[in-house]
Amino acid sequence: MAFYGLTFNTNNLGGNRYINSFLSGAVEFPAQFLCFLAVGRIGCRRSFMSSTVLTTVCLVLTPFIQQVNVWAGVITAMLGKLAITVGYTILFIFTGDLFPTMMRTQAYGACSFIARFGSILVPYILFLGTTVNGVLPYTIMGAISLLSAVAMFFLPETMGLPIPDTLENARSQDSFRIHFPCSKENRIKNTNVL
Repeated sequence: MAFYGLTFNTNNLGGNRYINSFLSGAVEFPAQFLCFLAVGRIGCRRSFMSSTVLTTVCLVLTPFIQQVNVWAGVITAMLGKLAITVGYTILFIFTGDLFPTMMRTQAYGACSFIARFGSILVPYILFLGTTVNGVLPYTIMGAISLLSAVAMFFLPETMGLPIPDTLENARSQDSFRIHFPCSKENRIKNTNVL
């Protein structure tokens, strides 16, 4: 949602709409390079969480910075677009790493199907900005970006692991997930030890 929201909203940022559109497309090239570096060094999970948190910060700040200086608002929005492009690309990499071979194509299809709901809602959310309040679309997209970073926190890190071939291999990646002391499985383990 944030990726398409920032892409569709380039004409509404103020300043020259042609320069804004050019910048919106131009930031995708360095974003792919940053994605390559980030995934190779810190893994998909941390890279995605970092990029979406940066996107959230940029989305929340953009409408307020725009009121002070139009070009500073455009730069903040483009920085958010760069960050969410990194996160958007990482999702495709991470989906392939997370699911076993026999389910990978179906997982890509299901994830793309669900992702289209966000892109379908974007024009309506941007319309809220023109009818209700100009800050509202940025707030909604920022909240959803932050929620996706929190959701990614509960998935396992796949960096350095082989791509799972079977469902059992995919389930064994659960050991690389963060386990909380108050979770149900840890309470069961602790009661069995006692």
